Amino acid sequence: MSEDGERTTRAVVFRVPAALGATTVAVVGEFNDWNADSDLLEPEEDGGFMCVVDVLIGRTYQYRYLIDGHRWENDWHADAYAPNAFGGDDSVLDLTDGSPRLAARDASEDGPAKASEVEPADKKPGGRKRSSAKK
Repeated sequence: MSEDGERTTRAVVFRVPAALGATTVAVVGEFNDWNADSDLLEPEEDGGFMCVVDVLIGRTYQYRYLIDGHRWENDWHADAYAPNAFGGDDSVLDLTDGSPRLAARDASEDGPAKASEVEPADKKPGGRKRSSAKK
């Protein structure tokens, strides 16, 4: 919390479905200095993976999922996408003032904000180009 009692972080849920066929999953991005060991998703009963990460509010963050230590996937329900230095796109988490994610979370203070699920590799929603280029 800030000195005036305002929240300075937001708990964000990151989840990938079982359909990815993953053994291990990490969420890697600007909020954890692209450290693949920092935020590992835990297996769920349905075969998917999930973790909750406290992220500082007030900015946007680029991120991706690292599947099995070598395959990069975007979150196909991310707030936006941004080009990366490797010729692909990164997912974007928007925690700026007035962002839909913060507005929705502020309206219902009963749990962490959810980052949407990444889709299985055979789906390409929105015609976005998939890239397995490493960060």
